[in-house]
Amino acid sequence: MKTLIKSIWFSRDLASATLLTLIILAAFWIFLLPLNQTVQKTFLARFHLASSSFPIWAMQQPIPSMYNFENRVWISPVPITQSELNQAFSKGNNSNPRIGLPATHLTNLKTIETEQINHFPTRAFTFGKTRWILKQQSEPRYYYLSSRYRDVEHNSAFRLSPISERQFGVTRLEPLSD
Repeated sequence: MKTLIKSIWFSRDLASATLLTLIILAAFWIFLLPLNQTVQKTFLARFHLASSSFPIWAMQQPIPSMYNFENRVWISPVPITQSELNQAFSKGNNSNPRIGLPATHLTNLKTIETEQINHFPTRAFTFGKTRWILKQQSEPRYYYLSSRYRDVEHNSAFRLSPISERQFGVTRLEPLSD
């Protein structure tokens, strides 16, 4: 590594120096992941398309997607209240995604689809199989996403409404009330 840096320094190869700098910065950012909650929150927001700015989102794109986050998705034909979401997102809830939301809070558990996704839970409605299922529906669907890394969680809610056979609208929902 020392020889590589000397070689780049003496050759004044700006492209190589820039690439090496970006690699070092990405490695440092990944190294900080288990140590810093701000970095953890930034990584989790990226997976929910909720980065605080475009430059922050863009800077993270070269960094590989991590498989060490717990990403869960609940899909419902009706809105779910905040208390139901809190119980679903709570750490005490069984981590088996097939169990879904607790039956004590929903009258019709069969209408709620659940799945666990390795990374980028928004894939459930951008490129995943549920996008195809959504396009077959005539009514809106509500997507609730939860990602967790250690003690840090990021939760999001979206309403997806069919516009035509080939399109649907995506609306990020504000925190729901009971």
